[in-house]
Amino acid sequence: DSNEKALALTAKWNHIPGVLKVRTVRNEVEVSAFEENWANIRTIIIKDAPDSLFHETLAVMPDCIYGFGCVGDLPDPMTGQEFLKQMADYVPAAYWTMCGDLPVKIRRAAICPGSGASLADKAFAAGADIFITGDIKYHAALDAKGFLLDVGHFSLEEEMMRRFCAMLQKELPSVAFQYFPSSDPLRLYPVNRKNGPKSETTL
Repeated sequence: DSNEKALALTAKWNHIPGVLKVRTVRNEVEVSAFEENWANIRTIIIKDAPDSLFHETLAVMPDCIYGFGCVGDLPDPMTGQEFLKQMADYVPAAYWTMCGDLPVKIRRAAICPGSGASLADKAFAAGADIFITGDIKYHAALDAKGFLLDVGHFSLEEEMMRRFCAMLQKELPSVAFQYFPSSDPLRLYPVNRKNGPKSETTL
């Protein structure tokens, strides 16, 4: 049927030189490529599906392309302990998870909110002395090439939403925006093997 044909073409066109991405949407196939490669790709598409109808759309690139995280130099280098002490004023949490040796001096820091451990290698390759993120998995910690600081998924995104709301209020004063504080769904469960479990603690 038409859906099976679309899936087959998707698999085939995914290997055309110059194609960035191919996906099946219902019974249609979407092909993405840079404009300079489109002429050759179009020839192959017409040959494989001569009776098909297709619509060409020129994508408009943004003025700037941003990644998921950022890296930057501190105004002045500081000790690892000084850095963590200042971090506590901006990222409140009952505890953080650390991996690797805390640097004696921190000159450059990298951060990626959410589960950004997969970007750790790129951060350290860019010269970061510390990489701050949330939800660092076990194997990411084992493979880490530098000092990782997991301050929790919630704390980073909660602060992000607060600042985003404030920014929208400033940029669009005629529109009402409301920031609703939330709470971390994860809780600590301290274990005391002699006297039984202690009370729960929110992260």
